[in-house]
Order: sequence, then structure tokens, then C-alpha cells
Amino acid sequence: MRVNKRTFDCVEFKHKAAGRINARLRGLSRNQQLEYWKKRTDILNRIIARAEMAVS
Repeated sequence: MRVNKRTFDCVEFKHKAAGRINARLRGLSRNQQLEYWKKRTDILNRIIARAEMAVS
């Protein structure tokens, strides 16, 4: 049986990203954390809208 060597580990990628987010949020109040997520959600929604317009 052949075993492929992975060049990309998605679980490791996810854990590193979560660590970066936790570092950004560390020390922030609950309200500041909520504001961070609202801004990030708005950014993501704009990216999705642009991608949808590019496809159609």
C-alpha cells in the first residue's frame, strides 16, 4: 500500500489560525471581541458578494 506524503495539513492550518485569532483577542473585553467579530464578518460578507458578482 502506498502512503502519500501530505504537503498541507488542514488540521494544523486550522489550529495555527485559531492561535493567531486567540492572540489578537487576548486581553480584549467581551464587547471589544464582539466588535472584532462583527468587523470580520462584514469583511467576509463583502468578499463573498464580490465573488458572487464576478461569477454572474
